[in-house]
Amino acid sequence: MKVIADHGVEGLTHRLVASQAEVPLSATSYYFGSIENLLIAAMTDAATQDVERLRSRFDDLAPDADITEAITEAIVAMFADSRRNAVAVTELYTAAVRRKELRDVAILWEQSWFELLSPRIGEAAATAVGAATGGIVQSALLREETPTPEAVRAIIAQVLEG
Repeated sequence: MKVIADHGVEGLTHRLVASQAEVPLSATSYYFGSIENLLIAAMTDAATQDVERLRSRFDDLAPDADITEAITEAIVAMFADSRRNAVAVTELYTAAVRRKELRDVAILWEQSWFELLSPRIGEAAATAVGAATGGIVQSALLREETPTPEAVRAIIAQVLEG
């Protein structure tokens, strides 16, 4: 993810990954036979970590907990972890528009969010929160800002209240 954050999807090479990981070039070429395989592995890893964080957050949430606050915290945490990571994930999502294998991972990632949220807020609201989350992340990255909890809360509340 660091290489993608620094160089973009188009700048990803086995050589850069090997250098970042401090392993021989042959190791990255062996385990990831193509750049496409590196991209799929990066996106799969990011998706897995994100969904596990979200699942953990929601598994520990009381049934009567403030869902707006929980979703807000999950979105803000994306930037607390690392703005660079958010850049890399956005790069991968953009690449998924043209690369079917990445698109499949992105769709599964979105589906995981949907499956975690829809039992609590309904299918339409879960879809709307997913779309709003993408917009919040892209807007913050374009402005080179970290979204404030207050701003995110206001957007999510609007989405959930209709």
